Amino acid sequence: MGENQKVNITKVGFALTFLGVFFALYPIVQEIGDAGFYYFNTFLSIRLFYFITLATLGTGIYFYGVDFIGSNSFNFARKFGDAFYAIGFAIPDIYFILWLSSRAIALLKFLETRSPTLYIIFYVVGACIDLAIFYLIIRFVYRKLGKKDIAG
Repeated sequence: MGENQKVNITKVGFALTFLGVFFALYPIVQEIGDAGFYYFNTFLSIRLFYFITLATLGTGIYFYGVDFIGSNSFNFARKFGDAFYAIGFAIPDIYFILWLSSRAIALLKFLETRSPTLYIIFYVVGACIDLAIFYLIIRFVYRKLGKKDIAG
């Protein structure tokens, strides 16, 4: 068994443990899953982020399985697995950042009636900051995964 496969097995074990915790939280999600907030006039519920996290982690595990079974010299399955793994673990952070951003926008709501142009500028700047933070989080996690693969 190669070093990459050992690292992938460790990642799969950790992701399965994380999925197990998420499955244990499902009764709570059933109770409060409809709670959420509006972001750019789109309602983002807890249930939505719960299922997106499950789907991305499950997809990452699937690609690790494909990498484990197959012998692909390009390692595309491992790279896709790493990407979905990183996104899956970043989603709770992204949800929290989106919530903070929606609260900040709600505080600036008074600008909408006084200066609609300034309100739109703040809205766009907030969205750009959110996207930059998402990119940095996912890039950081993905690079950390890459360094662990190289280090073995």
